[in-house]
Amino acid sequence: MTYYQVLRKMSNAFDLRLRMVRMAEEEGISATARYYRTTRKTVQKWVRRYGEGGLGGLEDRSRAPKRIPHKMAPELERKIVRLRRKYRAWGPKRLKMYFDLPCSEGAIYRVLRQNGLIRKRKKRWKKRRDLSKLKAALKPFEKILVDGKHLTDIEHYWPQMRFKRLPRYQYTARDVRTGATYFAFSETNDSTSATIFIRYVLEHLGACGVDLTQVTVQTDNGSDLVGSANQRPSKRSAFEAMLAFLGVRHVRIPPRCPTWNAEVESFHRTCEDEFYDIETFAHPQAFFDKAATYQLFYNSERTNRNKDNQTPLQLIKRLAARIDADGAVRLRPITLGALIEHAYHVPASPTSFEVFYGPKVKKDHKINILFMIDYVWQALAPEAP
Repeated sequence: MTYYQVLRKMSNAFDLRLRMVRMAEEEGISATARYYRTTRKTVQKWVRRYGEGGLGGLEDRSRAPKRIPHKMAPELERKIVRLRRKYRAWGPKRLKMYFDLPCSEGAIYRVLRQNGLIRKRKKRWKKRRDLSKLKAALKPFEKILVDGKHLTDIEHYWPQMRFKRLPRYQYTARDVRTGATYFAFSETNDSTSATIFIRYVLEHLGACGVDLTQVTVQTDNGSDLVGSANQRPSKRSAFEAMLAFLGVRHVRIPPRCPTWNAEVESFHRTCEDEFYDIETFAHPQAFFDKAATYQLFYNSERTNRNKDNQTPLQLIKRLAARIDADGAVRLRPITLGALIEHAYHVPASPTSFEVFYGPKVKKDHKINILFMIDYVWQALAPEAP
């Protein structure tokens, strides 16, 4: 092999050049060039550099040109750095587009990288670890995520749902800190069902010792939870009005940020794998019995490796002694329609109108289902299937 063939396969050519210089000093330039199958000029170059700089002279030198006519001006580099520090979330493409920078996106990226302004992406396990620290700082039932789930797209459950008249929708509430989860079922995916569900869950937690004024409910921007996009911004949806009535704070996740509801979405996936995809139901009552059993199992027996390998029941007992943990995890899933069937036959109370819409509301319009629930709630809730 020639000298340059060997050189291309070596990660560091220092030793090869040093041996070449030593041989040249002993055998001469011509003999060394023949031995290494290279030119006399190459051997003379390394002998000269060794004589000028010693061992350091055998290191590779920079091949960068001494003059670059098209090099970016220092003023433009400083401008790019200044803009990046001001708009930290904007990359090269957006900086060039909005500020009309006279250079390519690659040149902007080079400036950002050389100035240490490129943020490394976190590994997925690091993101989970950081998120776990934030969740661990919460108190039990300080933050509850609420979302709905369509059951019509589950292959094993859909035939049973159709021929045995089983529920079509599921509403779920999940505590972020402990993982305690509650769900109920409905035939409709609307604001009425969502409002009945959240009241059913929160009143149960309040009866078990949870201070509802310290609870924050987080939802997405679904119309069943926050109302229609066409309604007036000042008008609250029935779901939001119920939370205000119970003294509970409500926050929405930003648009196009579905991962903010990951806690409740992960339960939907787990519930589908462990319940809907494997269970067979002889009749509706069997469905509700098995659903209640699974919810009790999930809250009392199923450990979560992301929560210190403990169950929600164990976490509630350890972190919140004032809460009745055994009672908090025992809430039977119901069909929300049971609280609506008799609602149209009950007159509305003026107090309920004032609570939700204020004293100026007209009393002669069609009665809202939510106002009627106040009269039938205590009577029907214990008997709901």
